[in-house]
Amino acid sequence: MFLKNSKTLIYFFRLTHRLSNAYMIKSVLASFFKACTPFINIIIPKLIIDELLGGRDIRNLLRYVGILTAGNLLFKIINQAFVKIMALASAELFSSLEAYLGEKCVDMEFENIENPEILDLKEKAYFAIYNEAAVARTVENATIIINDIITILGLGYILAILNPVIILAILGIVLLNSIFFKKIERLRYEDNQNSISDNRAFGYFLRLTSDFTMGKDIRLYNAKPLILKRMKYFMDNLLQIYSRQFTMIGKYSGISNINVQLQMTLIYVYLTYKVVNKSTGLGSFTMYANATANFSTSIMSCINALIEINQLCMYLELFQKFNSIETKDNKGIWSAQEITDYTITFKNVSFKYPKKENYTLKISQYV
Repeated sequence: MFLKNSKTLIYFFRLTHRLSNAYMIKSVLASFFKACTPFINIIIPKLIIDELLGGRDIRNLLRYVGILTAGNLLFKIINQAFVKIMALASAELFSSLEAYLGEKCVDMEFENIENPEILDLKEKAYFAIYNEAAVARTVENATIIINDIITILGLGYILAILNPVIILAILGIVLLNSIFFKKIERLRYEDNQNSISDNRAFGYFLRLTSDFTMGKDIRLYNAKPLILKRMKYFMDNLLQIYSRQFTMIGKYSGISNINVQLQMTLIYVYLTYKVVNKSTGLGSFTMYANATANFSTSIMSCINALIEINQLCMYLELFQKFNSIETKDNKGIWSAQEITDYTITFKNVSFKYPKKENYTLKISQYV
C-alpha cells in the first residue's frame, strides 16, 4: 500500500509541478513560517512571568514584551502574505488542472464518449478534482506534515525536559484518535464512490429542468411528473447515504474530543502538582501547558494529514486511471480541398451504444 501510494504521490507532485511550477516552493515556504510562529508565544511568556516573579527588571520586561509584540506582528504579516500568495497559487493550479482535464475530454475517442464505464470513471475523476480538490489537498497536507514535524521536534525537546512520559501519553491519545479519523476518511471515500452514479443521474435531470430548449417537449409530452419522480428517487438515495455518513462522523468526532479533553485534564493536574510542590515555577507551568497543547495538536494534525493523504490517493488513483486512457491521432493525410471526385457509400454499417445489446442503427447498403 505504501509503495503504491508513493508512486501515486510522485505522479501527482510531478503533474502539479508541471502545471504550476512555483506552487510547491510557495507551499513549503508558507509551511516553514507557520511552523515557527508558536514558539515565540510559548517561550517568551515564560520569561516574562519569571521576570515578574523574580528580578522585576524593567529593562528585561520591556525587552521581552518588545520581542513578543514585534515577533507576533512580523509572523502575522508574513503568514497573511502567504495566505494571499497561496490563494492565488491555488487558483492558478486549479485553472491549469481544469484546462488539462478539458483537453483530455476533447481528445477522447468517440467510442468512449457514450461508454457508461468511461463516463463513471470520468465522473469519479472530476469528483476527485472538483468536489474533493484532491490534488491541491494532497500538496497542502504534504506541507502540513513539514510544518508539524518542525513544531513537534521543537516542542518535543521542551517537553522532554519536563518529563518524557508526557510525550508518550500524548502519543497514546493521538494514536487512538487517529483510528477514529481513519474510519471517518474511509467512510467518506466509500460513500462518495457509492453516490457517484446517483449524483450523475440527478445532475442529468437537474440540467434537464434548467434547459429552456427542452421546455416545449417537457410540456408537450407531460414529462414533468416523470422527471420529478426520477429526481426524487436519486435524491432519496443520496440522502440515505449521507445521513448515515454524518451520523457516524458525529459519533467518532465526539469520542475523539472527549479523549483530547481527558488528556489535557490529566496533564494540567500533573503540572499543578509540580507547581504546588515548588518543583516548577508559574512561568514554566505556562510554557509547558502551551507546549503540551501545541505538541498534541501538531502530532494529531501530522497523523491526520498522513491518513488524509492515504485516502486522497484513492481519489487520485481514479483520476490517474482516467488520465491513462489512450487517445489516438485521428487526423487524416488528405485535406478537404484535395478531394474533388468522391462517392460516399454506407455498406454493412451498424452502431450500438457500449454495453448495450440492441443496435441503434443498422444499414445493409446505402449510397
